[in-house]
Amino acid sequence: MSSVPHTDYSPVYTVPSLSKIYEEMIQKLRIQPCLWQIKVIQAILQNKKHIVSIAGSRIDKTLMF
Repeated sequence: MSSVPHTDYSPVYTVPSLSKIYEEMIQKLRIQPCLWQIKVIQAILQNKKHIVSIAGSRIDKTLMF
């Protein structure tokens, strides 16, 4: 009986850098995000299960939801 080697064909996903996320948001969404927004997006893309970010009043939080 011949043994067939197991090959993993799942796609490899690399989480973009903070600067890449920043550039994409400006280009595609036409907004200039704050650093904390970019960090939250990066954490989401890293598939982190629990993300807590504290932002004060009058800070644009809508994007994160």
